[in-house]
Amino acid sequence: MTAIVQQVEALNQAYRAQLENYAKILEQAERERTLLEQGQLDQLVESLQQKQAVLAEIDDSALAAAKKALAAYYRTGEFSIPKMLKAAAPHERPALECLRETLGQLVGLLEKIEAIEKANEAALQGYSKGLSGVTSKQVKLKQAAKAYERGRQTSAQASEGEKSGNNS
Repeated sequence: MTAIVQQVEALNQAYRAQLENYAKILEQAERERTLLEQGQLDQLVESLQQKQAVLAEIDDSALAAAKKALAAYYRTGEFSIPKMLKAAAPHERPALECLRETLGQLVGLLEKIEAIEKANEAALQGYSKGLSGVTSKQVKLKQAAKAYERGRQTSAQASEGEKSGNNS
């Protein structure tokens, strides 16, 4: 196995680890929808904090360096699986195809998370309007809204980064 194939496989494993973390986030987002529907704000805030902890575990810095190295090796100017596949030797292509499949799964998962998060945020805003005089619940709602905003920004950044690798 060549060094470049090992690098591609290592990058694929790193993205697989991210898939596991984002699957946890998807489960929490779905749970949060139920908590919102039931008006369980304390549990919602707790779930959002747990989700932030999972998001903090996701480290893209090593991925960025690996992606840059692959783009340089294949002389594509950017991290683009289709461009790298065109430039790859036949024995390198299976690892790149596997990476493309993983990135496709990751993008799909991130899109699901984003859709649920948007719906949850909209439900939270609607819930907030209905509680105009209850200050302790409003504090919890504001905490939850801030957490959704941070989560959406993180998911959007990750999604954009992965889409560039999968669809270019």
